[in-house]
Amino acid sequence: MKARMFLTAVITALICVNNGATAQKTEKLFNGKDLSNWNFVVAENAVPADQVYSVQNGVIHIKGAPLGYMYTKEKYGNYRLHVEWRWPV
Repeated sequence: MKARMFLTAVITALICVNNGATAQKTEKLFNGKDLSNWNFVVAENAVPADQVYSVQNGVIHIKGAPLGYMYTKEKYGNYRLHVEWRWPV
């Protein structure tokens, strides 16, 4: 009897939690072809960004010198970011 009441309480709690959840929208930031959705900053504007950042076989390549960073043209908030990266040795 106690096990049945416990199970009922757990199922009810799960239903309440799931009903309150909002649907998640997934959006790819990189289209796999080009960097048209991105802006770039290169330290002291030493070289054009396309000499540091490029796309090869659907992968973003960054030379690492000169230093800089890239950021999306679109602004986002309240998100979860999934990134896959590799630092070759």
